[in-house]
Order: sequence, then structure tokens, then C-alpha cells
Amino acid sequence: MRRPGPMIPPLSVTDAQRAVLEGWLRRRPTAQASAQRSRIVLECAGGHSIMEVSLRLRIAPDTVRTWRRCFIEWGLDGLCDDPRPGVPRKITVPCTASPGSGVRNSSPSSTQKPRLTCRFT
Repeated sequence: MRRPGPMIPPLSVTDAQRAVLEGWLRRRPTAQASAQRSRIVLECAGGHSIMEVSLRLRIAPDTVRTWRRCFIEWGLDGLCDDPRPGVPRKITVPCTASPGSGVRNSSPSSTQKPRLTCRFT
């Protein structure tokens, strides 16, 4: 016999929030992670349980719990990525050049493909 888990707070989405979430799903350049978070919130707002959402979207229940909780605590801002720690990478000029103009290995053999090199600073 299964024991019931703890009661989870209800997830309510306003019309404005729903419009933004659906917009993130429809936009082509949206990152897949943001689109998945939007799907999670919209499914949970539709009254589906955490397990139903995880099975429908084929993701782990802990992922659904995490993004559901973030949306409840911080709203739409909770679904955005935090900036990564450290100094952002900068690409030097040779990496932005065309592939044919890159620096090649000094002696490529017949079995080895030429390798372009670039340096991140």
C-alpha cells in the first residue's frame, strides 16, 4: 500500500504568465531548456501531478519538482538561467575566421584529418 506524500502547494498561473510561457514555447530561438521549463509549468498548472508530468515529458520527477518550486517561489524569473560563475570566455580572432584559414597541423598524415586550432582566453 502506498503512503500519500506531502501536500504540494497548488500552482496557479495568471493569464499574463501563461501568455509568456506559451510564447517561449512557440519562439524558434528559445533554448530547449527554457522551453522544457515552460512545458513543465504549464502541465502542472493544468492540474497534472508531478508523476504524470514527468511521464508525459519523459523527464525525472525531481526535475519537475525543482522547476515547479522555482516558479512558485520566484515566478517567471525563477525559470531563467542564472549566470555561470567565473569570467566569461572570449574567442580570439583566429577562431572567428573561415575554416580554411585556420592554423593546421604541421605534418598531417594521410589518415589524419587537418585540425583547426584556436585559443580561448
